[in-house]
Amino acid sequence: MIQFDSSKHSEFEVVVIGGGPGGLSAATWCVELGMSTLLIESNDELGGQLSWIHNPIMNHLGGVFGNGSDLREVMLKQVAERDFVLALGRKVDQINHGSVTLSDGGAIRFKHLIMATGLSRRTIGIDAERVLVGKGILSSGAGQRESVTGKTVAVIGGGDAAVENALILSEFAEKTFLIHRREKFVARDEMVSQLQSRKNIDVLLNKTVKSIEGHDVLSSIIIEDVNNRELTSLAVENLLIRIGFEPNSSLLEGKVEVDEKKYIKVDSTFRSSDPSIYAIGDVVSPMSPTISGAVGAGSIAAKSIHFRLNN
Repeated sequence: MIQFDSSKHSEFEVVVIGGGPGGLSAATWCVELGMSTLLIESNDELGGQLSWIHNPIMNHLGGVFGNGSDLREVMLKQVAERDFVLALGRKVDQINHGSVTLSDGGAIRFKHLIMATGLSRRTIGIDAERVLVGKGILSSGAGQRESVTGKTVAVIGGGDAAVENALILSEFAEKTFLIHRREKFVARDEMVSQLQSRKNIDVLLNKTVKSIEGHDVLSSIIIEDVNNRELTSLAVENLLIRIGFEPNSSLLEGKVEVDEKKYIKVDSTFRSSDPSIYAIGDVVSPMSPTISGAVGAGSIAAKSIHFRLNN
């Protein structure tokens, strides 16, 4: 990898935005096919959402990995000698036709762009979500499970992630509340059935969180019954929010076609409605976001771009 230098690097055949598995795959294939390539990653390290995975990865062909970080290290070792330019810790402020503008004002021209920006976790829209991260609000159930030992914890959500994390945390917490805004869970039946055997999990259906209380540390949450609007205070020491994801597609808002949930629409080669812009990975895959899918999509997009540039 070649470190980005704005005084030397201003034009590329391909610009890839996002340094997760999909972006790394796309950049690797682009240089393999002889195209000048820039990979832009807003964080200070590559790997994307692999840092969110704390459980073993058993279904990515080529190896079994203890967690996302283990797979990340393997991927980084493989791409280390590839001759794409890497702009690490640089944020894209705007995408125009044929160019991207970085947040520091620098502009880079491209012939084709590959969006590999992934997803972000949905929030409930309360300021304390951000303020109290690390002060009672958890970022990972699996990764921080031992920190809740003997404590009272609440999990918000009704899908697989929420139920799974409630089960994990209940193995260490004294009391676990699982709060869902609907009458029924959308998680898999086999996971929901496990809740009934956990004596220290209280399931609170038809409830939403209206407030998160605490100054220096989390102390309680206020929940509201969706039917009668009754408010109840729950004393909790930890809170985990797992209410789904949203695609990181805002940079292309109004520039390409997206679906009703703002996932970017693409064809079989991962080309968007703008012929110069491709999108891969979770930002286009609401039904099956997977590491393997993102890696494969990166190679397909790169080969399609190469074909278009040479025919």
